[in-house]
Amino acid sequence: MVSRNKQRVLMASLALAIGFSNSAAAQDTDPSVTANLVLQVQELQDEVRMLRGQLEQANTEIENLKRRQRDQYLDLDQRISDLRNSEPVPPSGPRPPHDPRSLRSLPFHRPGPPRPPRTSRRFARR
Repeated sequence: MVSRNKQRVLMASLALAIGFSNSAAAQDTDPSVTANLVLQVQELQDEVRMLRGQLEQANTEIENLKRRQRDQYLDLDQRISDLRNSEPVPPSGPRPPHDPRSLRSLPFHRPGPPRPPRTSRRFARR
């Protein structure tokens, strides 16, 4: 970032350049032009300071959000690793018949002996 002194020199140079761009006769007759330019430069400096403060706050918030996201990712990764490394817990007691993990609750399960595999009629004719 530009140091404070460099910023002041830059603003002063800008004010002088604007001041010299007006005709010399206009400056001699109306000293309020120079005062107006100095006031505008001060207002611009105040606005730059305000914007830099907002930028600093936004950068701080972004860094905090990045840190929080990284921490949440690491926490989730640790939880997943813990689940993968843990031994499965055996169920306590029989499963109820409406348990989705039970084969009986699946619509394609039919009790009884298994059927022989079907063959296509096209292959059966040969």
